Amino acid sequence: RGSPGCARRELAFMSASIKYWHREHGPLKIVPIVVLPPKPAARQNFMSRSEAAAFLKAARRTPHLARFFIIGWYSGSRRDVILGLKWSMIDFKTQIMQRKEKGHVETKKRAPPVRMGSRLLSHLRRWHRMDGKGAVYVVHFNGKRILRPDISWKRARELAGLPEYITPHILRH
Repeated sequence: RGSPGCARRELAFMSASIKYWHREHGPLKIVPIVVLPPKPAARQNFMSRSEAAAFLKAARRTPHLARFFIIGWYSGSRRDVILGLKWSMIDFKTQIMQRKEKGHVETKKRAPPVRMGSRLLSHLRRWHRMDGKGAVYVVHFNGKRILRPDISWKRARELAGLPEYITPHILRH
């Protein structure tokens, strides 16, 4: 497949499936042992402050990308959480940002509420004034929700002269 990490993950799923079938529907005469390749090294690449400044300077031409980046940088939220963030999920009085809507089913990708720092809060207050009462999503293009910022992200990354490992997920780290 692609990477050693991908192969390891798929082999672990296969091993778990075999054990499950043996336990629930078996017994199997012979239970195969799946040997997993070693874990790949942990990610060593992170975004430095100077890289973040260069990216943000390039992203200023695309306001929704600048919003996406600032929210991700200050909250450490995942891409889908940032893109699904609604103004109703932000409490300016308590300075708490809900990263999942009320009633949303919790998944493996946990997203507990986060206290907003003063820098993020000042950006959000300014954007809220700019958007007006009718806006639903914090990160939007002409009022419509953005599903994937990939094209504008790649363009800003190239304009800033940053390496390819600078992806939206790097904001999570």
